[in-house]
Amino acid sequence: MPSRSAVLVAFIALFATVPAAAQAQSARDWRQCQNFGGEVSAQDVVSRCTAVINANPSRERRVTAYFARGVAYQRLNWLSSAIQDYTEVLRLHPNEPRTLNNRGLALSNTGALDRAIADFDLSLRLEPKSPEAHLNRGLAWYEKREFARAIADYDAALRLNPRDAKIIFTRGNAYSALGQSDRAMADYDAAIKIAPREALAYYNRGNEYYTRGDIDRSIEDLTRAIELDPNYGWAYGNRGRAWLAKSDLDRALADYSTAVRLDPRNPIVFSGRGSVYLAKRDIGAAFADLDKAIALNPDYANAYSHRARAWIARGDRAHAADDYAAVTRIEPRNAGAWNGQCWSRALIGELERALSSCNESLRLRPGHANTLDSRALVYLKLGRYADAVSDYDGALARDSKMASALYGRGLARVKAGDTAQGEADIAAAKALKPTIEEEFAGYGVK
Repeated sequence: MPSRSAVLVAFIALFATVPAAAQAQSARDWRQCQNFGGEVSAQDVVSRCTAVINANPSRERRVTAYFARGVAYQRLNWLSSAIQDYTEVLRLHPNEPRTLNNRGLALSNTGALDRAIADFDLSLRLEPKSPEAHLNRGLAWYEKREFARAIADYDAALRLNPRDAKIIFTRGNAYSALGQSDRAMADYDAAIKIAPREALAYYNRGNEYYTRGDIDRSIEDLTRAIELDPNYGWAYGNRGRAWLAKSDLDRALADYSTAVRLDPRNPIVFSGRGSVYLAKRDIGAAFADLDKAIALNPDYANAYSHRARAWIARGDRAHAADDYAAVTRIEPRNAGAWNGQCWSRALIGELERALSSCNESLRLRPGHANTLDSRALVYLKLGRYADAVSDYDGALARDSKMASALYGRGLARVKAGDTAQGEADIAAAKALKPTIEEEFAGYGVK
């Protein structure tokens, strides 16, 4: 499961001068409407603020009621309603920087990143020393994959608030995305030193350890994140991924199952658990989880990739090819999926489509041994023996013990009339892998 950046939401309260209340009920509505984060629930704030707005109050009171209701909507994740209320505040009170910030955050969370950044830009022109607006604009730049610009905003936020651990580890996520692991680690370490009970800091550092291949320390940090926040579904999911990397399938399954229970609308944890079931050879359970992941997010490439492997385990290469094609539709630069599509189509006899897929994979990842081996099989089945030998030569130059390349080259040489060298290759391949002849017979090549 891919690491997930922690998102810090910065709500800012806006208060207006409160005139004397005429009625007890309206006074109670007004008081509870303004209760942004206290004992009154967000749903009750919405109800009370709606009552205030419907009572046709003064302009000043309407501004506060719309703002308070917008914050409550935002806390409930009713983002369209929040944006409408913030827009009404700005109609009544143009260029109010805190409202611009909060509307920008709501827009960002709906994916309207350019509109969000425009709000943050204006907010910062009006209030340049707002760490919240710098942070939130940085998060928007991060979502646009403009990581250097995100870091510039995080730096600005930290100049205003240098000991904010959440800003520090959020900057670490941007450094990680840029491949600057040492800087990312320095930020995660600094955040943990400042806030040693902040689960997100351990979570993000655990993800970075995973990226570095230090699986044991990844598990250690993710375990600490879970201790600090026992309902942290993402931490269970990523620890499950780490257990899977250690081939500890039972622990991986337990963690992914907990993640599914805590976050049953998360396609990533269903996909991750599906990959564990696949490793355990429980193909039916794998399909159930992977189908669920795709139903939750039809554009989640990893789920299609895992499901392609499940189809292969069932011997259904046609459906595998279709799932690999879905991956390349979503991620057109995924060289591994192009190779998977090539191999699957080669085995069902769609040789020209297979060749096209292999060519694209090699364009993205030149000289890759497994892909050269795949394309060589296509050439072998097309009767283009010289081309097959050339690709098998390239694969063996990178991995001299690749039994499939040795055997395939042997067959190509024999079919091209070079019997002695061909039989030598075949013998060497069988010495490395005694079942190689049966495998190629299964591919339709003898």
